[in-house]
Amino acid sequence: MKAEQVLTVEGCEIYTRIFEPEAVPCGSIIIITGICESLKMYKNLAKKFSKEGFRVLCYDQRGFGKSGGKRGVLDSEETFYSDLSAVIKSSNITQISGEPELPFFIFAHGTGAIGAVQYIQRPEARKVDGLILSAPSFHKFKDHSELEKGAMNLISKIDPNHLVTYKIEINARTTDTKFRKMLNELSNEVSIKQLKIWEDVGNVALYHSKSFKHPVFILHGNQDVVTDHQSTLSFFETISSNDKKCVIADGFKHNLHLDENRQKIIEDILKWVYTRAVNIKREQDKSMRLTVGPSVGGGRKRSAHVSVRPAALEVMVQSITLNGQ
Repeated sequence: MKAEQVLTVEGCEIYTRIFEPEAVPCGSIIIITGICESLKMYKNLAKKFSKEGFRVLCYDQRGFGKSGGKRGVLDSEETFYSDLSAVIKSSNITQISGEPELPFFIFAHGTGAIGAVQYIQRPEARKVDGLILSAPSFHKFKDHSELEKGAMNLISKIDPNHLVTYKIEINARTTDTKFRKMLNELSNEVSIKQLKIWEDVGNVALYHSKSFKHPVFILHGNQDVVTDHQSTLSFFETISSNDKKCVIADGFKHNLHLDENRQKIIEDILKWVYTRAVNIKREQDKSMRLTVGPSVGGGRKRSAHVSVRPAALEVMVQSITLNGQ
């Protein structure tokens, strides 16, 4: 079951979509895209999360996809945080009538990943039980030369909302050519100001990485030429989290979940988030019987307390470099 909604945030329409599991959810996940992306890139991933028992919320960032706002323009990082907070609050994604609040996780990619890192450390942020960061943009983007970056810095002072082409070649995103049509339809214009905002956010996140203490699973392809996997390793090695894992995937490019070998990565993500969701539910329900109960409202089975472990999660991930088990 899917639900689409257009939310108005500070006069801007934000397009959201929720993917519901067939049974009562074992947890909830919000997917945060990167710049020049659309939630349609993550539809298949959202369906996989949903199939394994998670309620999944996706949204198009303002200026991209089906959301409103001037194309490619972001006024400030505060606007990003405001939109994200409003989307989470309006969705009630963690709420089920008569049940404890669902565990809540974030899956975020690229600039969305570094935005998520900064967001969850803000006082107004909703409590998050874990983050999955895909190819986070912790460092300056690698697909612009130093000369181009210098010109962009100069133009940003004169005309900050000037749009530049931010075309990421398909072979830099994925090794799977079947996504060519979808990727070609993505917007490839973004304001210089927005690029500068995310560059600053990434640098701040790296600088203050020691203060990061949340459960986190980070994934980055070692063939990514859009964002820097070495910066990801620097962040991972510095953070203070007691529950952290990083996978540097050999041969993978920027959008790992679209790679032709993505099943290995997706299985590892599902295993990580499912294990934590179930552990949280067990803590909530340790005074209750952890069995499948009778049907509840709407005729759906009460499988939320401990969902049946998906068989796919028993498959071990192969042929990737693991850092921090």
